[in-house]
Amino acid sequence: MTGFLESFLLATAGSLASVAIDSAKETGGGFLNRVGKRISDDLKQRYFEASKRYIESYTDRHCKIKVLGMREPVNLDSIYTAVKFLSFTEIIRFSSVESLEREYRSDRLGGFSPKANKKNQKSGIDVANREQFLMVLGGPGVGKSTFLRKVALEAIKAERGKYSHRKIPVLIELKRLESKDIDIIKIIANEFDICGFPSAQTFTKNALDKGNLLVIFDGIDEVPAGNLNLVLTKIQDFVDRYKKNRYISSCRTAAYRSYLRGFSDVEMANFDEEQIYSFIKNWFKSAVDIELSTAENCWNALLQPENSSAKELAHTPLLLTFLCLIFDRSQAFPDNRSSLYKKALRILLEEWAAEKRIMREAIYEGLSVELEEILLSEIAFEGFVSDRLFFIRKEISSQIKQFLESNLNAPKYLDGESVLKAIEVQQGILVERAEDVYSFSHLTLQEYLTAQYIIENQLISSLVQEELFNKRWKEVLILVSGLIHGRSGSDDLLLMIEKKMAAILIHNPLIMIFDLVDNFVKAVQHYPEIQENVYQKNSSLKNRLHATYLIFSVLHDLNISQAGFYGKIPGQQGINLSNDFMEVRKHLFDIANKMSIDFGWDQSYISVRGLNGVITLYESRVASLYKAFLISDEVNQRVLYLIKSLRDRVPKNEDSSEIRLGFLGNMIDGFSNALGLDLSSIRIESQDLADIKNYLYACNLSIDCKRAAIRVSPITWKAIEDRMLTSAS
Repeated sequence: MTGFLESFLLATAGSLASVAIDSAKETGGGFLNRVGKRISDDLKQRYFEASKRYIESYTDRHCKIKVLGMREPVNLDSIYTAVKFLSFTEIIRFSSVESLEREYRSDRLGGFSPKANKKNQKSGIDVANREQFLMVLGGPGVGKSTFLRKVALEAIKAERGKYSHRKIPVLIELKRLESKDIDIIKIIANEFDICGFPSAQTFTKNALDKGNLLVIFDGIDEVPAGNLNLVLTKIQDFVDRYKKNRYISSCRTAAYRSYLRGFSDVEMANFDEEQIYSFIKNWFKSAVDIELSTAENCWNALLQPENSSAKELAHTPLLLTFLCLIFDRSQAFPDNRSSLYKKALRILLEEWAAEKRIMREAIYEGLSVELEEILLSEIAFEGFVSDRLFFIRKEISSQIKQFLESNLNAPKYLDGESVLKAIEVQQGILVERAEDVYSFSHLTLQEYLTAQYIIENQLISSLVQEELFNKRWKEVLILVSGLIHGRSGSDDLLLMIEKKMAAILIHNPLIMIFDLVDNFVKAVQHYPEIQENVYQKNSSLKNRLHATYLIFSVLHDLNISQAGFYGKIPGQQGINLSNDFMEVRKHLFDIANKMSIDFGWDQSYISVRGLNGVITLYESRVASLYKAFLISDEVNQRVLYLIKSLRDRVPKNEDSSEIRLGFLGNMIDGFSNALGLDLSSIRIESQDLADIKNYLYACNLSIDCKRAAIRVSPITWKAIEDRMLTSAS
């Protein structure tokens, strides 16, 4: 044992022993008061040694975490992240389904917890210090047991800990109470006896009478069903008899029925971003991880748009642990998100209950995990089709009943209500958000189960035809791609998407822009000074991306100069297209980022730059074009000369909108002419821009589906890539 640990153990054992000795002194002059000083000192030493063993026993049994296939256990203190509580009265709100839908959709990544509740979050340890009788509620895997063990550990630390009451903590795991012969005093006394406390039974009764214990009842929901009423009666009688002590109990929210009188009910809040980041830092704190910045890399990976759904899972500590284990193995999150979410679903369906050794309800004896997944996927799909995230209890129970009745192999003794309750209590996949209103615990799980239903029921073609441009289905499509098996992989899906995209080009000016792109790309490649072997390093798609972005940037500027700064375009019935142009350019940036192509161009609004700002922006474009296309020095010098001449003629009053608009028009004309771009024939209507955004959105989605796929033919993808952003799409 290191010097620090030995010093810590001695200090904490001394504090614990002082409480123990106080407990051993009977009121009115008891055993220790009647014996001689020599014997008394000997007993004090025995209490000190017993206290040391008690601390060692507690930390060894309850303060090491090893879950979900971890190679080695980790100390609770090293990874613990401070939790926050919500008042239980704030949780069970009588919200309408419509209000819950609005609340959630406004901030998906904020989780399902109502925003008003987040303002009322309280520190977990502060609540434990304040409340003498505390009931901690929460769903599966949110960290209830970890919190209870942490409070006990802080109590053991005494003056060095954050628990402000001098008590001896005793942790009782209620899942072990299978016998009808339940004696809580005997259970506690046994904890002291195995650590060598003298006269453990008498000591326990004295400690309880004096109020020197912190008694922790962990997992009311884990009590075997046949023993629940008896256990609750025993606990209530025990608490009523020994009211001077402090008590903390825990239960899954779905199983809670105000079991214990006098207890203050609080619910554990989902992790917020600060807690997620803190947990990751605590997880990756080894010397190697610090040297490699693993924690920062993991956090930054979670912040990437493609991992937004994984980040949603991270609000639950159990699934955040799973994500850290995944990242630790490969220093990245997998492109195939389907495999990630499939594993997360299985953790909730069966692994977590198995690891905690919770007694399964009789309902699961006939309802296999596979059958339950099929049931959940039907619920998820039907909700997604009708654009519903929340379900009324009566409706969902009826749906479960119909599923059971229509399935020959489903157990006939099951009913919808009992299945719904079992799924809610044991797994937390379906969660009651308000009275009789349910949702999936994570939208990610609903999306994954919806994708699974689509695969199993061969609905891919209809999904692409009906929902390709509906952004609500984006994640589902990506997950579908990741779930497709077989020799052809995701080829057919990608070709379906491309065919749907091609239909947009039939009557859209986008095809004229693509022709202009092709001409520009071909033109800049034919200058004699460009070495063919150098230019071939740039892929055809990379060049088309640069040219397409350039043209849309100039078209955006042209829109400004013709219509006024973010004014209304004549003939467009008041439609403002500036924001649409910005969204088009964002889609192009997204494609470039996914293809690891850097435009190097500023996305800022020109309208606030003034004339010098406009000129500087075009200088930046010339430099980027020269780098991207290796355009001839002759063209480069011609454009730079134009920019210099315009800069020399900047009027003093550059804030005049009329002057700025005219100046911008001259800049666009000169710039376009120098590069051989004729934009005068391109007229984009509002509907045209909507279709253009859909086309580019689908390009992005194709890349996402390709990255998420288990298998894609390189020949198929090369052909799709060669046709992307061309009239041959």
